[in-house]
Amino acid sequence: MKQTVQHNKYLQLCHQIQFTLSTHNISSIFPKLHQPYEQLKHILNNCVKENIDEQQWKNLLDWIELKRNMNPSDLNLKEIKVILLLNIYYDYYCNNQLASLHTLLEFIENTLELLPEELRVFRAILQPEQFIIGYPRVNDNAEKNFLNNLFTLNCQDEDELCIRHSLVNLIAMILMGGKQSFLWTFAFHPSTLQNTFGFGSTTHHIIQNNGVHYDCGCIITQNGDLMQFERTHVSELNVPAVYVAYFSTFGALAWHLLLFNESVQNLYGPILAAHAIADDTAVCRLAGNNDRTKVCHFVRARLLSTFNFLSIRSNQDDACILLNRCLEQMAFLTINHQQIENSWIKPIFHTLNDELKAEQAYQNQVFYFVHEKLVEYKTYINQLNLQSQIQTNLQDFINQMPIIIQFLHFKTELHNPIHSKLPIKILRHILDSMDFLKITKWIYNLSQFYLLLHQTYTQLIEQDEFHKITLEELYNRGQKHYNEPHHFQYYHRNNNYSLIIDKGIEAVNAYHSFTDGLIRPGACDQTQRFTKITRETPIHYLVTTANYDEGDIVMRILRTLVQRHGEQISLFHPTTKWQQVNQWLKHFIQLIDSSVNEFAFFDKEQNIIIDENQSISSTIEQTKSTTIDGISRDTTTNVIFSYENNSVLVHALKSMRICHVLNNERLLRELHLIDISPNDCVLVLGEMNERILSQDDIRQSIGNYVNINNEPIHFRISISIQIMKYDNQEPLQILLSNRNITIEDIFQLIKTSIDIYKYLASNYSKKILDYNEKLSNLIDTKFILVKEDEICLISIEKSKNSQLIDIDDDGKNDIHQRFTIFATIGDIYRENQIDIDHQNLLYDKDFVPSTEIQLICFSSISSIIRFNLIDGNLPVTVIIINNQNNKSIKFHCSLTMTVKRLFFIACLLFGLNNNNYYRLMHIDCLLDDDEVSLDDIDSTMNQIQFQLISIASINSSIRYDDQTIVLPCSDNTLAATIIEETLKQLHIPQENHHIYELIALADDRTTIESDMSIEDVYQLFPSHPTTIPFELIKKNE
Repeated sequence: MKQTVQHNKYLQLCHQIQFTLSTHNISSIFPKLHQPYEQLKHILNNCVKENIDEQQWKNLLDWIELKRNMNPSDLNLKEIKVILLLNIYYDYYCNNQLASLHTLLEFIENTLELLPEELRVFRAILQPEQFIIGYPRVNDNAEKNFLNNLFTLNCQDEDELCIRHSLVNLIAMILMGGKQSFLWTFAFHPSTLQNTFGFGSTTHHIIQNNGVHYDCGCIITQNGDLMQFERTHVSELNVPAVYVAYFSTFGALAWHLLLFNESVQNLYGPILAAHAIADDTAVCRLAGNNDRTKVCHFVRARLLSTFNFLSIRSNQDDACILLNRCLEQMAFLTINHQQIENSWIKPIFHTLNDELKAEQAYQNQVFYFVHEKLVEYKTYINQLNLQSQIQTNLQDFINQMPIIIQFLHFKTELHNPIHSKLPIKILRHILDSMDFLKITKWIYNLSQFYLLLHQTYTQLIEQDEFHKITLEELYNRGQKHYNEPHHFQYYHRNNNYSLIIDKGIEAVNAYHSFTDGLIRPGACDQTQRFTKITRETPIHYLVTTANYDEGDIVMRILRTLVQRHGEQISLFHPTTKWQQVNQWLKHFIQLIDSSVNEFAFFDKEQNIIIDENQSISSTIEQTKSTTIDGISRDTTTNVIFSYENNSVLVHALKSMRICHVLNNERLLRELHLIDISPNDCVLVLGEMNERILSQDDIRQSIGNYVNINNEPIHFRISISIQIMKYDNQEPLQILLSNRNITIEDIFQLIKTSIDIYKYLASNYSKKILDYNEKLSNLIDTKFILVKEDEICLISIEKSKNSQLIDIDDDGKNDIHQRFTIFATIGDIYRENQIDIDHQNLLYDKDFVPSTEIQLICFSSISSIIRFNLIDGNLPVTVIIINNQNNKSIKFHCSLTMTVKRLFFIACLLFGLNNNNYYRLMHIDCLLDDDEVSLDDIDSTMNQIQFQLISIASINSSIRYDDQTIVLPCSDNTLAATIIEETLKQLHIPQENHHIYELIALADDRTTIESDMSIEDVYQLFPSHPTTIPFELIKKNE
């Protein structure tokens, strides 16, 4: 077996793509690339040694032409590019030997027919100092950027270099897969992710600059769990598959930051949440002062967390092998899915269904495919690493040794699609956990102690007293406070408070004895020592404060006990029912609190008491929980939730907040409320209209509503309908006890003037709803109230063989719909479920506008905005940037489109009336020939960019609220024209023109009459500035 020789101690075999390791291709994902890689490696090495400038790369060129000209072709050009890229990185970049390849980039650019994206990558790998954005310079005073430091040629941080190796493997496999993959989009065109569903995100919302961002749904907790954005929607991806998915998507974003100058502008706000990146709180603050450093560190933090959580499940080498093989498998599937109709692998996901389908397929076909073969992949590398039979025998012996099965392994296997259950021998490991089970009896006492300190007593302590007041002093202060006459309801509880304190002290000290005084996490997440406590212990040592590195003893013990207790209970055989677990715990009653007669099992993740007739595996599969608590059934009560004609009885902890009980997918499904967010539900207490609960009320514990007989508590659910008036953003709210009403009924309930506000639109799609549409047919609870002049009519004509939109019952081929004027093209795609990968909307027979274009841009042309549904798309992507406000538009067209037509479309989409002030430019060249076509400019193009520039010598800058509009003008331009153009830019109806006036911001604010010209206004500005400042206000303000 011929093996690649390692020259760098920081680059191990586990760090590389498998086909680069040896000529032996067993178990390989790309078996045909092993021999070519070894050949190319040898040829490139010889070319470097010969070092004949003019003919240095001739042997490499001959080899490439030989491979391409073979019939059938031995290698395609893409495969040649990838194996060359990897060889350059492994053998030259990692050994700081790129100087020997200083002429190779020119050869590659002239030979390999690189796409623009591929060229960026080759430039970055061959000449990183010049082409990696932000590459650290010698004596550079720029602030430290850890993402850039990772790619320095002299980097020797062993722990982080394995991440760099995987990042290079990632970009190589992205290039191998091609444009069909969403990873290509993340790396090279992340701006197009806006208004689409982000792969792996738990939000189930489209990515929007002013809405939900991609990272909002991609949060891994400090414990390594996947945080669900909405409890009612659970992600298709699970731990640990999600680690690989997030390393891939955030790794692709890292490459965007390394390759593109405009990367921060593309990501910071549009894709990644600016508020999260700029968070200055102690626990969240990112190193660095400028935006680029913060964004780089934000993305790098995601890479570190996913890689580290993947590593701690076994070891770092295994994590590298698993990760790199997953990258290969994803590339392999992307290539093989190129011609498959309705493939789950797409550049972007326009529908939630497509995203969820892709996540499930990724977990099954990528992660678990590799996970099942991990031993095989490790054996392959071990055989390459081991140099003697003795070492081989020793490795075989180690591999056969029994391992300790942890809950994370159990959960990983639980989600494996080829396994339905685990071996029953897992029960043996419970017996090894008896010592720890003994101390889990303190969970209840510690919980009571923690709640006493943080809820009951919290109002008795001032902030500056935490470091000096003791537990005993706080208790005495509480006795005095709660014995006062107006606190008579607390009088009988004071003795209980003393008992809670004593049991809390006992529990803390018992844990101290069990762990020999050790506790974690402490400062920097390290294990540290703690002391036993008494009533003389200062409060700050016990309670949770803003300083995460000290104190908080009670909660730190609780976290450890709860987590471990849940793991031990969950290690039963997956078919075991919780009723049997209860019997088992009672059988070992000597190990736990004897005061507990019956157990209930609490799912912390879903905040529910588990049905005792369910099995362990079905519970975890349905709720994807990680921690199950065994609790006394006396601490629970029954709660009835009813909606319309449906009622559900649930068992809940008395200490749970009502809102947490309601926030449960199974409960909402049984109530037929699965499409409604718990945030849209309003609770009414009792059988009749007794009491509507406020937000403060539903944050109270259920125990506050339990009567002395512990009878079931009944909550009736109403739906909160949120309506926003579009013109003045005034919010309205109505409560509905059922959804069996029409849009017309809603109009009557909101009691607004139907002469003014005539339509309700869906807040999601912006489509105008018919009066007879039933609310029960919609998933919306948020609507927009609009006027007649705030809607538009669209028409879609499609060919008869098109099946993506259902044909109307009357057989007509046109589709007519009404939308708000501020709806976008993307809203039409979503409403009609048009798959943008296969079909697009053609406007005016010659261009396809991008999804973010608003319909108001077209409303001035005709009363009906007409589109044709076409298969595929037009071949050329046109981007036009307005230099005055740096905004851009994008559309697709054919090569026959002329400059004149391009200019018209630009003015249309930018909302510019007076086009005499504007011209188009391309690469600093003014386009003054209207009849020149795109084909004349470049017949081979598939993308082109223009600038729309103003040639006016005077500009007016008009401020309105928090917006500023810049308009070109001349001496003869009237104030009335400026007002009219500004209102159009602001999307304010022209019939309201008369209520606005223009103020010149000269030394004195001066009202400008509508018939005054710019020449008249100049009299207020003796210096005759090229940009005249105005403010647009409503009259009499």
